[in-house]
Amino acid sequence: MEEITDYPVCAEYLKKLYWILNDKYFEGKLTDIIITIQDKAGTFGHFSLGKVWKIENVGERHEINICSTHLNRPIKGVISTLLHEMTHYYDFLNGIKDVSANGVYHNKEFKTAAEARGLLISKHPRYGWTITEPSPELIAWIEQMGFVDVALYRKGADAGSGGGIGGTGGGEEGGIPGGEGKKKSSTRKYRCPCGVGIRATKDVLVICGCCGGIFEKVD
Repeated sequence: MEEITDYPVCAEYLKKLYWILNDKYFEGKLTDIIITIQDKAGTFGHFSLGKVWKIENVGERHEINICSTHLNRPIKGVISTLLHEMTHYYDFLNGIKDVSANGVYHNKEFKTAAEARGLLISKHPRYGWTITEPSPELIAWIEQMGFVDVALYRKGADAGSGGGIGGTGGGEEGGIPGGEGKKKSSTRKYRCPCGVGIRATKDVLVICGCCGGIFEKVD
């Protein structure tokens, strides 16, 4: 199989990756979780602090979401996002506080935990240790395993304009809200150095899907 083009296959594939990454990087200690594929503006993925899913006669589960508008990134990027959110889950299960400021600022606890699991984490001046890339070792392992790309995505408001690098308890959210009448807007404007612009309903970290630049807030 050269690439994944079917949604149910993609959902199954992400769950398979979760268990493989769990064994390789978390000693199999992460418990079952619901992995969703939803359009969530301003983020590549998120982990829910609460058990937001209930399975009848089984129990409740946390959620990791992979943003549907960015499914067609190279698989090394998708896996990096999944590992980022799995690290939040591991820290949560072990009582490690890896974020502050309502889940926006990633501290050095997160950096240490993530870099122990094949990621390279660099610091954003406002959002902390959150900019996530795969290490050369992780890339080599992904290529060795033969993981394939996903060749479908949901066309959304922020498709092609980037997304945030994960977060705990919902991630860094953004969006392009509509307005009514002459109400004062509570949205923030962000612009990438390449010229792409977005709006968000709260402070967010957004990385451009076109050039890889970081969006900055503008007046």
